[in-house]
Amino acid sequence: MADRADRVFLLRHSLAALGACAVLLSGCNLGCWFAPCDGELDVRVLVKDPSGAPVPAVHASVMGYSAETDSRGCAKVSGIVHPDSIFRDPEVALRTERSGYKPLQDHKPLGAYRIDVTLEPTNSKNPSSAVWTAATAGESLECD
Repeated sequence: MADRADRVFLLRHSLAALGACAVLLSGCNLGCWFAPCDGELDVRVLVKDPSGAPVPAVHASVMGYSAETDSRGCAKVSGIVHPDSIFRDPEVALRTERSGYKPLQDHKPLGAYRIDVTLEPTNSKNPSSAVWTAATAGESLECD
């Protein structure tokens, strides 16, 4: 009889330990202390031409998410970045394109940014360019 009580005791404690491990390592609970969890992508793109005029209807894509610039040349690209994406693409890769302008491809380390893009016309000798500004905690990344 004592043997059976020992087995029940051991089984209960084993299940409790297994349950505790599952809670700690699942989802974005405390498991994030041990492995990366989902994160948010938050990028603002402001597109202008060489004269400083906003360029609307520019297609901007970042890490599989895309947006189109509004009449102010502003686009917000955001979404959830899964851990497998972080391991595969540890950078924020930006691509902007619009007919009549040279496309831009650029990248920076994973983070939140405001990106000021200058799209050059297709007949320009200059390449399109971007200035990346990393956001600090609590800073708004709205287009000015």
